[in-house]
Amino acid sequence: MGITAQGRAFSPVRNIEGFNENNSVTYDVETDSFRLRIANALTSLDETFLPTDIDPRSDASLTVYEGAGGDRMYVMLNAQEAILNLNYVTFGNWIDTTGDNNDLATGYVVFGVRTPVSAMPGSGTASYAGQTAGTMVDAKGNVYTVSGFGTLTANFTAGTVNGDFNRMGALAVQTATVVPWRDFTTTADISGSSFTGSAATKDGKLTGTTRGGFFGPVAEEIGAVWTLSGPGENATGAFVGKK
Repeated sequence: MGITAQGRAFSPVRNIEGFNENNSVTYDVETDSFRLRIANALTSLDETFLPTDIDPRSDASLTVYEGAGGDRMYVMLNAQEAILNLNYVTFGNWIDTTGDNNDLATGYVVFGVRTPVSAMPGSGTASYAGQTAGTMVDAKGNVYTVSGFGTLTANFTAGTVNGDFNRMGALAVQTATVVPWRDFTTTADISGSSFTGSAATKDGKLTGTTRGGFFGPVAEEIGAVWTLSGPGENATGAFVGKK
């Protein structure tokens, strides 16, 4: 199951602020399964993905799970893949095509071993480098996968996180055409081992939100979900990185 127009334009991507108590991923070590739960005004999902649901499209960097009947898909970044070599955080992209009129709902979740609040640094700064991936839909219903690189800088003394995402590109799913996309920045405030804030493209066309947190025993890694929207575009994605 790919992301295709199915003969009509998709509804805009339903921006899901994936880093909150209503959206979660839990892992069952006994069955080697992941349970994905999404709940908001637009989408409600509660699905368990087993090893038998792994799709042949999986590779060394991504594991693709397909739900019963091919209606839902969950794509998970493999944390140990060679580029990032993460130990404590990863992210997933869920896709649900069970809505009315062949519309598509998609979103991102970040999950892993959260940093205990008691272990969070109380002062100093740390820089986290990594990669971002997302989904964008334009005004005509064309679907793009977007990706790029990012750096998040945490100022633990001030309780802030500032991010810069660059070299962003967009791949048109229907035509496999690659075009440059909008670089963007984020600004957020730290609370405990989480942070929330805003996001905006550098050209001023799109604005949105950022939600994330620190992962690992002493905040060695970081993960966040972002949303961006404006006239003619709607996007959501995730970022993971390490010191």
